[in-house]
Amino acid sequence: MEVGDQQVHHPERVARGDEQGGRPRPRAAPRVRRHRRGRFRPGWGLTAGENVSLIEPQGYFDILVLQENANCILTDSGGMQKEAFVLGVRCITLREETEWVETVSSGWNRLTGVEPDAIRAAFETWHPQGERPALYGDGHSAEQICEILLRELK
Repeated sequence: MEVGDQQVHHPERVARGDEQGGRPRPRAAPRVRRHRRGRFRPGWGLTAGENVSLIEPQGYFDILVLQENANCILTDSGGMQKEAFVLGVRCITLREETEWVETVSSGWNRLTGVEPDAIRAAFETWHPQGERPALYGDGHSAEQICEILLRELK
């Protein structure tokens, strides 16, 4: 099963689920905690396709599992944009600008704003090309620090 993930701070930005090849693509749409406190209410005119499951807020590690297994992440969360990059998952950001400009310039994050046609076009046609650059390190900093300490403390 292909899993997409959306976590949005502004529920009006939740995109409808679309169909690809005649089959619905299942999606999990975890709400952020403040939606549970009342911002995300039935009757506000928000609808989701039948292939979108609005689920309760998830803990950090559960969100990471959802993200890691996603085909694409649609979000307006700055933190989730960076997490998508680190996990190697394409990210469509439902904003006009981002604080993580390096994820956009490296080709792993696409800004679409909130226009449904732009979101749909990015989801259906855009995929990152090439290798992901090591923007935030290569995962070996602890080893390098230990090597420096051992060398300098001898």
